[in-house]
Amino acid sequence: MSESNTNGRTLGPWELGGDAFRARLERLYDLTAHGPLDASRVGAFAHAQEEVLSGLLEVEARRLALRRDRAAHTRADYERTGRALDRAEAAIRRGADAIAWHMVAGQLWILRRLHTGEPRPPLGTSGWEAVAAAAREYNERHPGEFALMSDLTSFIDVGDLLARGRDSLTVIEVKTGKVNDKILTALRLAREGCDFPLGEVFAAHGDKAVRQTERIMKQAKRIVNATNVLNTGRGTEYGMPLRVFGDEVLPEEDYTDRLGSIMAGTAARDWSIGEVDNCLMIGAYKGAPAFKSGAVFSAWVDSDPSLEGPTFDLGDALFAPLACPLHVHPTLRPYAIPVVFGELRVLLRLGLPSFARLANEHGLRFEPMSRADTEKHSRTAPSRRDIFRWNGRACGITYREATVAVGTGLLGRVFHNQSTPRFVLDLTRRMMALLHV
Repeated sequence: MSESNTNGRTLGPWELGGDAFRARLERLYDLTAHGPLDASRVGAFAHAQEEVLSGLLEVEARRLALRRDRAAHTRADYERTGRALDRAEAAIRRGADAIAWHMVAGQLWILRRLHTGEPRPPLGTSGWEAVAAAAREYNERHPGEFALMSDLTSFIDVGDLLARGRDSLTVIEVKTGKVNDKILTALRLAREGCDFPLGEVFAAHGDKAVRQTERIMKQAKRIVNATNVLNTGRGTEYGMPLRVFGDEVLPEEDYTDRLGSIMAGTAARDWSIGEVDNCLMIGAYKGAPAFKSGAVFSAWVDSDPSLEGPTFDLGDALFAPLACPLHVHPTLRPYAIPVVFGELRVLLRLGLPSFARLANEHGLRFEPMSRADTEKHSRTAPSRRDIFRWNGRACGITYREATVAVGTGLLGRVFHNQSTPRFVLDLTRRMMALLHV
């Protein structure tokens, strides 16, 4: 692919394999490893944004070429190349994800409000040129502030830009084209009580204008609500009133230092193991296939009935949209690239019987639900917040005789965001107490 101009200057194309890709990814992660967002970091983040944009455009070009030349590849080669492109895309997006995490000072509840679970649109179909131009203009006009292109991240799908001002967050939608201009003008005049009916726009441009107006109004509603929640802690979600719980922030407790020390143990040998809160087992492996295959880890955790539970591969966090990028944690930064390239495999097991004992210490009861209750909770849960199941049954947490089904978000906090099991239980108890369940 030829070089591309993404910022008034020419950026060299990304090589998506080998040492060149590794070196460029290292530079991208270095640019986005450090926060918080302030005047000293804006330049690095702006550079990183251009790098992510360039990299994703290269991935899309390669993916398009692969599909165009489908007949020239064996099925196995085609699928292997496709998986490599998917992984390269996810690794590059982690640069933009890291910027988003710094923009909100690592507050997961904010990022969740910006994620609806919709698929990432290809940049080639999303009008990226106009959005990129708007981001650059914002950043030039507002020194010390930063506008991030939403479509460069793996999870922000509300608005085109997320802008961090000096004391607030703003979601911005970028609209271009004559039809959009007419629709927006008609909507503005209607709000002001002026006589400029949308019917004239519909008559001139047909059903396409009707559908576009519906999309604009839906997007505007989502943006207004998201902005309200981000800046006031109140709004709606799934049509229900939402309140960010508590007047005091519960200090986050993570196990990143412990995880980093376990990973560091592989410098002297091909394996290193440890645990967190007596229920989360962690194994880091390299070198010999017996270690990297997971067989040694399975033999360890499966030998203890109290450790029965779900296993997670830290490398798969690349494809978990709300997982915190490893490289934003200083103790994990040295291991982010080895995990991306599969040179270091890190496996985690949450032992559910041991987790249940820890829950009891926190005044909670954690246990499997009946199949009837599993079905009931599955019907009432929002579709994108899947109920966690183990052996086909949901698990419930009970506090003061009221029970809620455990969602996959609880495990996500432990596996994807390195929250300690103890902290997750503290947070759960606090939320249930505030809900007066």
